[in-house]
Amino acid sequence: MSTPVIEVEGVHRSFGSHKVLRNISFRLEEGQTLCILGASGDGKTTLLKVLMGVLRPDEGRVSIFGQDIYAMSTEELLDLRRSIGVTFQSGALLNSMSLAENVALPLEYHTELDDDTIATMVKIKLQQVGLLDAADQRPAEVSGGMKKRAAVARALAMDPRMLLYDEPSAGLDPIATARIDRLINDLKNGMGITNVVVTHEMESVRRIADRVLLQYRGSVLLDGTLDDLLESSEPRVQQFVNGDLESLALAPTTLAAYHRDLLQ
Repeated sequence: MSTPVIEVEGVHRSFGSHKVLRNISFRLEEGQTLCILGASGDGKTTLLKVLMGVLRPDEGRVSIFGQDIYAMSTEELLDLRRSIGVTFQSGALLNSMSLAENVALPLEYHTELDDDTIATMVKIKLQQVGLLDAADQRPAEVSGGMKKRAAVARALAMDPRMLLYDEPSAGLDPIATARIDRLINDLKNGMGITNVVVTHEMESVRRIADRVLLQYRGSVLLDGTLDDLLESSEPRVQQFVNGDLESLALAPTTLAAYHRDLLQ
């Protein structure tokens, strides 16, 4: 059996007395897309930060590309992060710069490439996400969907082996969402990129997921394929898949728990 790109074993993470992650374990093979699902405050963003090496778990092990990231030195972890691209829910583009200048930032910071080479690479990345014609525009001048695609282009700048997405279609209309989903699939199928996508959008999950991790109150409720998710008879899984808000409201996540997950 091949070494998984991601292997998480028995991860726990608390903030004070609040347990956000409880015994999280899963594996992801190269070239697959994993969708992480769950209600707001159920620990999805915290798990993503643990995978990035930003938050150290209280217990457990996280292996990326066969390496235990929390046994690494700071320099080793920085090297590893260059092979992982990240897109944030807001896009996190710098408004004072054009889309091309935003995409160039990782190359300028992490490499010693000359300006002409960087400019060529930026054009390639913008072409990949269908934004070459908007290269000179600033984030305030383009649509929300274009901002999200520009953020993906920036995440691709260092030719990563894996991309992590935090709610890539949040706030987008159905057409823009479908375009982002198609881009995720194209990057997987065309470049072999492994994707980890935190999302609430079930239509997106149906379009892009190879694997699904459904969290419930910080624990893994389901770890399996898309078919496992859609065919599960577990009532809480069915509630999430079908958007049964009345049933889900019987055990709501508190606003305070949501804030802790988002901000920690």
